[in-house]
Order: sequence, then C-alpha cells, then structure tokens
Amino acid sequence: MGKSTSTPSDTTPPQTPSLISPADNSVVTSLPITFDWTDVSDDKTPPVKYELQVDDNNDFSSPIVNQIELTSSNYSVSLGNGVYYWRVRAKDNANNYSGWSNTWTITVNVTTPTEDVIKVKPNFVIKTAGTGNRVNLEYSVSTAGTVHIKIYSLDGRLVREIVKYSNEGLHEETWDMWDNTGSDVQSGVYLLYYITPQGASIVETVIQEQHPTKNVLKS
Repeated sequence: MGKSTSTPSDTTPPQTPSLISPADNSVVTSLPITFDWTDVSDDKTPPVKYELQVDDNNDFSSPIVNQIELTSSNYSVSLGNGVYYWRVRAKDNANNYSGWSNTWTITVNVTTPTEDVIKVKPNFVIKTAGTGNRVNLEYSVSTAGTVHIKIYSLDGRLVREIVKYSNEGLHEETWDMWDNTGSDVQSGVYLLYYITPQGASIVETVIQEQHPTKNVLKS
C-alpha cells in the first residue's frame, strides 16, 4: 500500500511593503490623498492583499481608515485637515501576515475655497498616434456635495460624464480623452461643464487636434 502524500502548509509570511507616497513628514494640500506603497508577490500562496491603516494617533488605537483585503498597492481617500500617521502590511492567501511597514506622518492642510472654480491643464491637446492623451481637471468645491463634470461636443452630444461626491477643498480629476463607451474622442473642440453642488455651472473649453503625418524619406 503506497504512502499518502500531502502538501505542506505555507507558514512563510510575504515581504513587508515599503511606503512610497505621500512622503514622510510631507504636507498635503489637495484631495483626494492617494496612499501608495510597493507591490509584494508570493509564489507559494498568491494572491497578496494589503491592509492600510491611517490614524490621527501614532499608536493606531482608533484608525480613521482601516482598509483590509486591498488588491492593489494604493488607495485614495479624502481626510480633514490635521496630522495623520499611516502604515501598511501584506497578507498572502494562507493568511500569513507580513510585519507592518514603517509609520509615516503627513499633515493635511487644504485651504477651503470661497468659490467654485475649474481649470483644464492643458486645454489644447495634440493627438498623436500611439500616445495616450489626457488633461487634468483641477476644481475647487466651496460646499461639500455631488459635482458633475459633463463634456459635450459642439453638436451637443454628451461625450463623457464624471459624477463624484467631493468634500470642501481642491480636487483633481483626469480625463483620458475617452468617451463614455471607452473610445478615443475625435479631434475637435469640446465644452466642459462643471456643475457645482449648488447647481451653478462653469464652462471651459478643451481643443484636441490631430498631429499631421510626417513623410519620411528613405535612402
């Protein structure tokens, strides 16, 4: 009678992640805050997941953010002004936990705007084959609430809509120059409507042009 074999259980924890950003002792002046750390892999019992803690106490006795089972090595959140401490650890699929990372400190100091404003950077984009085009939409919210960013073509067609609940302060969103179906937008002029929580609308313009094809002479 043959001997039965069994796979030994994995008791080796994954490596401890290293923090990337926001940098230790840095001052954050815009929201949301994206906490970012290094990826960790585990060949024996993948996949690796992460636990993020953010607290205004350095002993993490009452975390303001306590996210577990994160599948990506970053997490975005909005926080009020103040001093915060953050750390991360990894867990493999056998429930082995790494040690906690170093603890980093950040200071959130977001100035509450007195008016709602949106800026498009850049608002003139040259579309080149094989490159990803995007514009940053920087907007301020004077009163917390749901904001709508609607992008229309000149013929009145809704191209893209971004809806988010935003706290008071400065925020940033990225438009990847795709429409709501995930397709690249055509060259042309687009009107961007920023609708504030109070219902007021602010209009900005985005222009995208096709890069002219260059003829290459071969010898």
